[in-house]
Amino acid sequence: MHVGRPLLSVTGGLEGSVLEALAGVVGPLSLNDIHRRAGNASKSGVRKALLRLESGGTVERVLGGYQLNREHLAAPSIIELALLRRRLFERLAHEIRSWRPPVALAGVFGSTARGDGDEASDIDLLIVGKQVAPDALSRLCASVERWTGNLCRAVVLRPAELSATRRQNPELFEAWRNDLVVLVGERTQIVEESQRGAKQSPQRGVHPR
Repeated sequence: MHVGRPLLSVTGGLEGSVLEALAGVVGPLSLNDIHRRAGNASKSGVRKALLRLESGGTVERVLGGYQLNREHLAAPSIIELALLRRRLFERLAHEIRSWRPPVALAGVFGSTARGDGDEASDIDLLIVGKQVAPDALSRLCASVERWTGNLCRAVVLRPAELSATRRQNPELFEAWRNDLVVLVGERTQIVEESQRGAKQSPQRGVHPR
């Protein structure tokens, strides 16, 4: 699955990026707005893609720019494909909530969380719990790979190990602090540990990536 632009998983080329941009909003977008949302593409390329989609009826030109034709038979499928990343997060949360004992925190980080990955990106998970059954984690990662075609990698920690991770791997901890999409639990532990680290090393400051 193209974790940054899910429509590209089935619709290659610039048309997929344009449809992704239009499916994510209700109402029109200007050519400049679509160009900005479509990623690394020329404005002339976006314009040509819009013309091709308009000729097929999935996109219509209206006052204020272009919009997805939501009456088109393909519109529900286009919208659902655009929401694949959200659907992935919902499935992950559903599976993890069924674990016993429950985990304290679970989330997605990295390119999948930021929405800037592609077909080659891993699905990176953070799992924090006093006890995480290895077979449950193995089943989850196998399911993720079937759902998406992407590799699943998980970092599993006990709550007490967050502090050591912050000290030993600050870049990874910063990724959790900045990018983590929480699936289960609260990000309180990450925030509190980050604040604790800032108090212990006030001279360093925080340098966002």
